[in-house]
Amino acid sequence: GFEWSGSAQIEVFEGATLAQIGNTLKDKGIVASVDAFTKAATENPDSQKIAPGIYSMPLQISAERAISLLLDPASKVTKKVVIPEGKRASWVLDTLSSQTGIPLADFQAAIKVPASIDLPDYAKGNVEGFLFPATYEFPPNATATTVLKTMVDKYLDVADSLGLDAAAKARGFSAYQILTVASLLEVEIGRAHV
Repeated sequence: GFEWSGSAQIEVFEGATLAQIGNTLKDKGIVASVDAFTKAATENPDSQKIAPGIYSMPLQISAERAISLLLDPASKVTKKVVIPEGKRASWVLDTLSSQTGIPLADFQAAIKVPASIDLPDYAKGNVEGFLFPATYEFPPNATATTVLKTMVDKYLDVADSLGLDAAAKARGFSAYQILTVASLLEVEIGRAHV
């Protein structure tokens, strides 16, 4: 059949009703009828699971297709950020700012409130070594705090699964000391290859 090209972004807010979502979809030209959308949503029990977020959707689609796209995480608009290993926190913060469009000042303010980003006590307020290197997908409405919290939580998950805390304590060190040494060695080794 004939495919319409073009797409639009819509935002689904926390607690939005199906009628509100339907109205947004109709306003953007994604579905033709709010009634058809709410009827299709009522018939699909999963429609209660539509998550808040920003979605990119094709124009002029059926109500059923709109619902299946809203339930598909791949429709969500995210910002992909790749943080390689062995980078200093200052480099990571610069990169996060340029890749997400969140001002660097916001990241610098967020790291001053260690509890808000789940920084463990033994970090003593220093994020160096706790911003876990990985590929992240952040929602477009992410804040500096939610971005850093995601990275610190990933570090904590990995440290936990590796038993890093237990291994460090057994040797009379903190996990933080071991990580700091490892990341400094990595930075030095990285330089040697240049």
